[in-house]
Amino acid sequence: MVGQLLLLSLVSPVAAQIVAPTPLRIGFQYSPPNQFPDAAGQPAGPAVDLLRAAAARVGIRLQWVLAPEGPEKALVSAQVDLWPVIADLPERRKFLYISAPWSRMAYGSITPRALHIRGPADLAAKTVAANLQINSDSRMARKFFPDSPLLEVRTPLDVVGAVCSGAAEAGLLSLSAIIFSPQAPCAQRELRVQALDGANLWFGVGARKDSRAARAAADRLRSAIGDMAEEGTLANIDFRWNSRY
Repeated sequence: MVGQLLLLSLVSPVAAQIVAPTPLRIGFQYSPPNQFPDAAGQPAGPAVDLLRAAAARVGIRLQWVLAPEGPEKALVSAQVDLWPVIADLPERRKFLYISAPWSRMAYGSITPRALHIRGPADLAAKTVAANLQINSDSRMARKFFPDSPLLEVRTPLDVVGAVCSGAAEAGLLSLSAIIFSPQAPCAQRELRVQALDGANLWFGVGARKDSRAARAAADRLRSAIGDMAEEGTLANIDFRWNSRY
């Protein structure tokens, strides 16, 4: 150990800079519960913790960059090299690279029980609240509620609040968001959540399609996440965030 320290002390600062891997820029946005800037503007959330742990395993240095515009614009414009969690949609593969999936997300609707909503068809011409700033949420809202006016809100709690207050007759939520988010009681009416049939998305690590280094890093991060899952080392992240990775 002493010998190793002595050897390290002989490496010049210039050589150390050459040896150190170049950090890859990884984007994040306000997309609770998975990723969001904390009170100090720093990246937070279970997806952030997971990617940090995976990167540490495989020796990838990450530089986190707030990209409010989301993964598509940030990756295509080369503002960032990677994105921690991105829905694997066929149209995206034309201009983005997406690793093998590491997470699956299902969507559901939240409605007042008194409306007796059986499915999306019953919500035609009725207002549906959704976070339209998140690409995957926006796509799901337009796919499953094509005949409904969409009310744009910012967070899963805002979706619930809009339905509770009557500003919307229904809301679109990822079922993981329902698990993560603290549940505020709705005094005005009883609400119910229904899974949407076929509303499932797989998520992988996103990367710039034009960057071999970014594509390789995405695959290495995905492989590390798989190893962590097999070893059971995701338990601490699950416990901290009440997640289901």
